[in-house]
Amino acid sequence: MKFQYNLTAVELLERLGYSKSATEITMLKDDHGKEFPIPQVLQDFFSLAKDSHLFSTADIWVHGTPSFYFLYDEIEEMIEEEKEYWEDGSEEENMESGYYKFYKIPKDAWAVITPNFLEIGSDFAAGIVKYGICVTDLEQPDPPVYMNHECNDIAEWRLWTEHLSDFLIQVLCDVLLCECYRTGEKALKEVGWSLEQVSEDQWKTYPIEMEKTRKVQSLYRADVSCGCIYDEDEKILLLPRKDAQGLNGMLYRKKE
Repeated sequence: MKFQYNLTAVELLERLGYSKSATEITMLKDDHGKEFPIPQVLQDFFSLAKDSHLFSTADIWVHGTPSFYFLYDEIEEMIEEEKEYWEDGSEEENMESGYYKFYKIPKDAWAVITPNFLEIGSDFAAGIVKYGICVTDLEQPDPPVYMNHECNDIAEWRLWTEHLSDFLIQVLCDVLLCECYRTGEKALKEVGWSLEQVSEDQWKTYPIEMEKTRKVQSLYRADVSCGCIYDEDEKILLLPRKDAQGLNGMLYRKKE
């Protein structure tokens, strides 16, 4: 067996049989036509994952055009929706909207409140959390990812992962572990992979060095850590999943 412990999301997708699309997207435009670069890590991932059924219930947006959005564009849209109500409201009442403070100042001063973000995903179905990359970091090949929760002000974005590549592994692990949805199982069965659950006792049958595994936190559950291990010789993908009850996980095997 030849185990690989630290493959990127792109490398794992390639081993699962996904290939890059002919069209490469290197720049994005906001609603005013201003162009922003796409980080290389996101370019590589997007070229494999765009419109893939594997990510139809994932926390990253890969479907539709455009797939990503800019925070400032979203703020402008919300201002247009709400400003008619502000005309009759008091300053105190209007300030209850997180968008009113942006309305009160020129757009070129918005950075004083919050930087612009390229929004790349949200928690599927609920949509109470958004993930984004600060536009000032977009020239980095593997920039940090930030998170905004709807309970917080729209300007409150906190660091989620130091690197985009870590966020992409989180997304892929959750999809393949079928934590909330069976999307990973269904999508990979269609391209010739079988899936089976792995118990803690079964993990002992594989000569794996768990300490080498790139561990990430599940996006769905804070108490779950997970990772991906690929066996190049046997064409097996192992996904260890650890929570308070112990070690379990999934195994994907390429059918002959």
